[in-house]
Amino acid sequence: MAEARASLEALMQLQDSTLGDFERELIHAKNDPSFAVADAIQALPRAAEPGRLTRQDFLFLFLNGLGQTRNSRATKLLMDATDHLRAEGFPAEILETGPFASTQANARMILPQLRAKLSPASTKHVVIVAISKGTHDLVEALAMNADQPTLSPAELGKIDFVVSISGIVRRSAVASWLVRPKGLLPRLVRAFMQAPLIGKFPDLDGIQSLTTDPWDHLLARGGARGLRCTWLSYAVLPDGQNGHPKTGFLRTRLLRGLRGSSKEIGPYDGLTESASSVLPPGTGLEQWIVRVRGAHGVINGKYLDGTPVVAPRSGVSAAVEIIEPLLRCLPTSHLDREPGGNDVELAAASPLR
Repeated sequence: MAEARASLEALMQLQDSTLGDFERELIHAKNDPSFAVADAIQALPRAAEPGRLTRQDFLFLFLNGLGQTRNSRATKLLMDATDHLRAEGFPAEILETGPFASTQANARMILPQLRAKLSPASTKHVVIVAISKGTHDLVEALAMNADQPTLSPAELGKIDFVVSISGIVRRSAVASWLVRPKGLLPRLVRAFMQAPLIGKFPDLDGIQSLTTDPWDHLLARGGARGLRCTWLSYAVLPDGQNGHPKTGFLRTRLLRGLRGSSKEIGPYDGLTESASSVLPPGTGLEQWIVRVRGAHGVINGKYLDGTPVVAPRSGVSAAVEIIEPLLRCLPTSHLDREPGGNDVELAAASPLR
């Protein structure tokens, strides 16, 4: 598995439209707080200036992940992120989704919220930040919009960046294993997840929906017409020396059952295959990829050079440690570029292709 991970890391860099340049800039920004690209979003003025973009022109919208309730850590981190952005002069909001709802149900919730945010003439530039299943929900929303348009091409065109953090862009092999009807171990895990007092899942609709690929749905309908964004994928690869994710005893035992059920499974981060965190070929979108080693989540992960994504015991919110380098590396000069990317096949490292 370690060899497959190395192959996948190399293939991801080839699929990255910047061929690793953005990743290097982000790591530089993380290690040097004074570093920023020349035209970074963070360099925009707070106050309005005639004929010039300001921070008020960039709206940040966040989408939460699976099982993240009001008091969950991820929810609190998203609140930290929006508070920090607002303090810096950027409008920012968390879109409402159901923590345990299916991808389809959340997509139906997302579309009218996006319409409300994208339709006003005052909305000029939008950055969507989605974590984990939030990315899956977003892609399904785009697919539903292709079926029955809620968002016009002009409204979709206001989305300049989608930042997918540990995003499940396609389908999850772990979810497919978990919800399969046969097998003692999957049945035991399902029972534990829904057990009174100890299990927090009222149902498994959200997990079940991760077994489908929303990009298949979207691409079958000709893609998201009008969407011209740059798609930034924080792809998490397993951090163990043997090419498997470092997890606790119970989770390791469960993942061993997953590996035993499929000889074809590629490198995975503990919740989904790493290759399913990047765009499939044929989307027409420009994609930038940042590779992180960890276990489904970037907070405890490290960039490939060993730099921690979040410095231990820094006293600063993990959300701020992720957002700040990003603000110093996202360029305003990229807003009017034509879409396009490097469609490199990842089949050599994952059966998802």
